[in-house]
This record gives sequence, structure tokens and C-alpha cells, in this order.
Amino acid sequence: MVENMFKNKKATMILFPTAIFIMVTLIFFYVNYNTKDKFQPVNPGYAQISILETYQQAEKALLYIDLAAKHSADKTIEDLKGEIKQSSTKKDVYDLFSDKFNGYMDEYIEKYTDEELEKQGEIVIPKDNYDLLFKENHLIGIATQNLKINKKNINYSVKPSFKIELDYDIFGEDIKNFEVEEWEGLPDDQIEPKIRAAASQLGLDGDIAVAIARYENRAEYESKGYITHYDKYGNVKISHASCVGVMQVQVGECGMTQEELTDINNNIECGVKVLREKYDMVCYSGVTPITRTGGILAYEEKVLFHCKIEEYVDKYLEYNGNCDKMAIRAYNGLGCDGPGTLVDGKLVNNADEDYVEGVMGYLADLRIEKQAESS
Repeated sequence: MVENMFKNKKATMILFPTAIFIMVTLIFFYVNYNTKDKFQPVNPGYAQISILETYQQAEKALLYIDLAAKHSADKTIEDLKGEIKQSSTKKDVYDLFSDKFNGYMDEYIEKYTDEELEKQGEIVIPKDNYDLLFKENHLIGIATQNLKINKKNINYSVKPSFKIELDYDIFGEDIKNFEVEEWEGLPDDQIEPKIRAAASQLGLDGDIAVAIARYENRAEYESKGYITHYDKYGNVKISHASCVGVMQVQVGECGMTQEELTDINNNIECGVKVLREKYDMVCYSGVTPITRTGGILAYEEKVLFHCKIEEYVDKYLEYNGNCDKMAIRAYNGLGCDGPGTLVDGKLVNNADEDYVEGVMGYLADLRIEKQAESS
């Protein structure tokens, strides 16, 4: 009996404070339910709407650029009617067209920026931004810098290249089919103009191709200030990995033998073709990253397939979504577990993890050089 009373008393002592706590909680909830502001959830879909609005803003600007390109071409051709002479070469006409066209484009971009976008302080549309390529009856503008939209939580970047149809015969058939040609005839010491022209033929940014060549030959470039196709003995450069010449093209690329790649024009042509293939591998038309089911970038899939060392994988995936950087990385190779080099008796991996940063550094130098020349 005493034992039962003790147990009941113990249970009562435990339950009493519990009951008090529950009552206080209920009273607090009842009092505050109608006196406090109700919980306001974060606006659902806000992030998605912001991204969509940013994309629409960029699409609006890209549409304007297409229209501005068409109007600029019209005005340029009207100007050239009285300036082209019978003795004018293709290059004369191309240079004249390019200067006038880019001038008109800059005017349109400045007007659009001032009237539509500058007040928002979010968008940057670069001026003096186009290398031009005539192909069949189209004018292709290859942007050298990206259009950028910078918002509080969103950074969006896209290359504002364009392709417009020309309905004119003012230049005649020769000019309509002009593709910055005849670069093969330049002297062998004019390597950078050769590379730039060959890249432009394939719709590539010539400066990026030149920056790759500078980095591939960086020791020579840093010591001499220029690059060559040959070593100090006058022989065509061939690396320990059987990469040949100024573009360091691997034997077998483009179906070419080592002997064929020792020809400087073959070497440059193959090098820019490989770069074009890398752009096409990771990006649609070289400007939009290719995605797979579930939104996984094709580039990421290839990195994970070729590279098994975590630190290199992380480094390579930093370039996800940037077409230029992904293509540059792929040009050097996505693998990271090559034969390596013996250092102090240890096998050290020979992957160039900073390849992209090195090329981008030379690209920045090229931009500065170009700006200095135009000022």
C-alpha cells in the first residue's frame, strides 16, 4: 500500500509540471496568434523569376544587336559605294567595311545603353567588339568580349555574336565569298597574323587562338617577345609528347602525319580546327553550353570521364558554363593522370592545371595591345 502510494505520488510530481508547461504554451499560442503578424513565407519562385527576367533582358539586348548589325551593314554599304575603287583589293574593302561597320555598331550600342539600360546599371555591352567574316551571303560578327548583366544575386554573361543575311551585290561575288583568305601566303615570321586569320575563317576569336600559341611557346615568347615554328637549331619544334610546331598539335590530329604537321600552314590550320572542334564539343555554336538530361553539362561529363584526381577535377569544373575556358581546357586535354615526370624519385603528374589561367593572361595582354594600337 505504502509502495503504491509512493509510486502514485512520484507520477503526480512528474505529471504536474508537465501539465503546467502545456497550459502555459497553449495560452501563449492563443494570445499571440491574433496579436502577432502572421508568418509571411518568402515569395515562392522569386529566384526563378529573377533568372528569367535576366535572360529576357539579355535576349532583348541580343535582338537589338542583330537589328543594329543589319542597319550598320546597310549604312556601311551606302558609304562604300563612293569609296571603292577599281584598284581596291579584297583586303582594302574588308578593312574599310570593318572600320565603318564597327563605328556604326558602337553608335547604336551607345544609344541603346544610354536610353534603355544605363539607368539600371546592370548591363555592359562592349564596344569595338567584332571581328567580321563574310561567308556566302551572310555577314558574321564574332564578338571578342561578352555581354554581361550584373545584378545583386545574378551574374549573367553571353557572347553577343551575330549572323545576318546580306541582300547586296555591291562588293560582287569575290567579296561576298571573302573569308579573310590568303593568310597562307604570309611570310613564316608573320605567325600571329596567320593564326588570327585562320581562326577567323572558322568563326573563332583570333585573339584566343593567338593566346594559346603564346602560352604553348611561353618560354620562347617571354625571352624573345615573339613565337616561331622552329627551335633554336632551325628544326620544327616537337615535344616529348609528340606535339608539333607553333600550335603544338599532336601527331594524328586532322589525320596528319608528323611530317605534314611540320608545314607551318598545315600546323596552324589543324590547330585552329582542333580548337573549333573543342568549342563545338562543349558549346552550341560556340556560345551556349551544351547540357544533357538533368542539366549536367557535357563538359562536366567529359572531365569526370578523363580525369580521376579530385583536385584536378575541381579545378577543371571551375570553368563550367564558360565556353571559352571550357574549350581552352579541352584544347590542352581534360586528362590529369598522364605518365608524369620523375622528380626526386617520385612520379609527379604532368597535367598543366593552370593552362586556362595562363592562356587567359596572354589574352588579356592581347586586349591591352589592341586597345593601345587603336588609341
